[in-house]
Amino acid sequence: MRRFSLLVLLLCAAGLTSPCAALERGALLSSLRASARQELASYELGPLEDLPGYDLDLTLRADLAAYSLRETVEYTNQTGAPLNDVVLRVFANAGAPAPAAVSLSSARCQEQSCIVYRPHPSVIRLQLAAALPPGARIHIQMELQGSLRQLKAADTDLLGQGIAGLPALLGREPDPDHGLLSLGDGIATLSHFYAVIAQRTERGWQISPQKPFGDLGAGELGFVRATIRAPKGVSVISSGVASPVTADGVHNVRAALVRDFALIASRGLTQRTRQVGDVSVRSHFLAAHAQAGELVLDAAAHALRVYEEDFGGYPYADLDVVEAALVGGAGGCEYSGLVSVASMLYRPLPPVLQHVGPLASALEFTTAHEVAHQYWYGLVGSDARAHPFQDEALTQWSAALYFERRYGPERAVRELDGQVGMNYRLMRMLGQPDGAVDRSADAFESPLAYAGLVYGKAAFLYPALRRLVGDGVFFNALRSYVLRHRFRTADKYALFDIVAGRSGRSGKVRALVQRWLVQAYGDRDLSVAVDQARAASKRGPDERRRMQLLLTALAAASGSPTGAAKEAKPGTGSLNAEQLSTLLQSLSTSPDGASVEQLKGALGGATNNAPDVSGLKQMLEAGGHNPSGASPEMMQELRSSTDQQGL
Repeated sequence: MRRFSLLVLLLCAAGLTSPCAALERGALLSSLRASARQELASYELGPLEDLPGYDLDLTLRADLAAYSLRETVEYTNQTGAPLNDVVLRVFANAGAPAPAAVSLSSARCQEQSCIVYRPHPSVIRLQLAAALPPGARIHIQMELQGSLRQLKAADTDLLGQGIAGLPALLGREPDPDHGLLSLGDGIATLSHFYAVIAQRTERGWQISPQKPFGDLGAGELGFVRATIRAPKGVSVISSGVASPVTADGVHNVRAALVRDFALIASRGLTQRTRQVGDVSVRSHFLAAHAQAGELVLDAAAHALRVYEEDFGGYPYADLDVVEAALVGGAGGCEYSGLVSVASMLYRPLPPVLQHVGPLASALEFTTAHEVAHQYWYGLVGSDARAHPFQDEALTQWSAALYFERRYGPERAVRELDGQVGMNYRLMRMLGQPDGAVDRSADAFESPLAYAGLVYGKAAFLYPALRRLVGDGVFFNALRSYVLRHRFRTADKYALFDIVAGRSGRSGKVRALVQRWLVQAYGDRDLSVAVDQARAASKRGPDERRRMQLLLTALAAASGSPTGAAKEAKPGTGSLNAEQLSTLLQSLSTSPDGASVEQLKGALGGATNNAPDVSGLKQMLEAGGHNPSGASPEMMQELRSSTDQQGL
């Protein structure tokens, strides 16, 4: 038995047999939540072994400025036709800087011989000696070296970023490197640092040059096993779930059903953790930015709660949000189970910028935006190069939804207008024309047009659609969109098709989508959209949700189970004085008599046993107990809800 094992090892080393340590997909599934693993059969993904697998053996240099990588790729031909070549992309080289950030030392195919071609620094084309039949698998082994761009403190500062971004505002090409493979502020960011299977369409492998803005690739689903050898004292945060670090500094990471794999390494990051159900949400930040790091943790945890309620379950066991040295105007970047947020947003605002409204909430908005990407791009895939609006515009609106659920509709309108609409208004102020949103990233004339139309104008389609069909149809459609396309790539109009079918207003839905995504009515429509949103915010959240919040708070205050709240009916006289007192105390420290009366009315008069207003005020002034079962976040949302009603 031992002799046989030795023979296999020798053959493996010589490249004469399949890899000795093949990627066991089942073992990697532990990076998913238990609920996601239980539902895996319903995803209908086919054999998991057919999805690409990446085995990464990475060594970080002591100064974190470079790395070496031994990589094995497992690829199964699922095209339905024989393949004469296999193409991989190294997206860190997509901007074609000179010299390339990542170099290839060697590449070979294990099952057969192949010839390596490099038509571009970001492309590795392997010409096979024999065609790869449909369903057949091949292993590609490579050795790569990468160098990280060195960033100065001024490069990652907010003002420095503004100055560096002036060329893009003037229509010139921006810096293609957003710090996605860089070292700054003592933080090393490694994203798009390894070779991945190129996207393949009916036209073949996608290797055409691309403009230096927009997402780099489509994000094909796969499995990753990573062995990361880091210097002593260096913490490593990555996609997936890590085992405890070994005594010699080896980090073993497993990641299942991910669209990419990234890591951030530093000697200076500290960590805070919060549980959202069985998901560990972690915020990693420099000690000097502790206040901002705590805000990010709070925002990320709350955003995840909001999105789980409105969109569906998050699939991974962990969610890490990490401060990173991003440049080129990037506020954050999304990866599967991992979010990076630009260091410039963690720093206190310079005095000259403290009165710029949108900047005050930029850190919180960016965090909510990047967490939303775990759904739009992550769980529901899309072709980010061909249809960039599909994930980015929906993600922008989702960030505004976070503010609505947490702080109320009026605050959401301010953020939608300031954080989102600003992109379009700036584009128009600088002389760029309105135009179609539905086009590829490479079809936009400039980064300014890309930001104004994709991140700005297109996001307003979703509140317009919500107003047209109503909350019930709209949010049911979003949840169905997730269920139908989780871990798949959705057609660009798949969500709108669901909305059209469920609303019974197919013609109006399609006309609205065309108006926002194809036609050029942005100047008028954005103004109308903001006015409509402001008018709606004055009416507050929909009655059903407001009542749900009130009943939940009452159940928490009285110690009733959640189910009791669901079954409670307004107007039954079941609310006693203690419960009402507790609820009022949770809403405001000193509610006046009018507020009490209005709240009684909002509850449908369910206060038959309550004392008069003066008695309630006395009870409140004397103090009372806090709701034991209500979370601070739910109470904040309830407070915001009642505030919008003047309660």
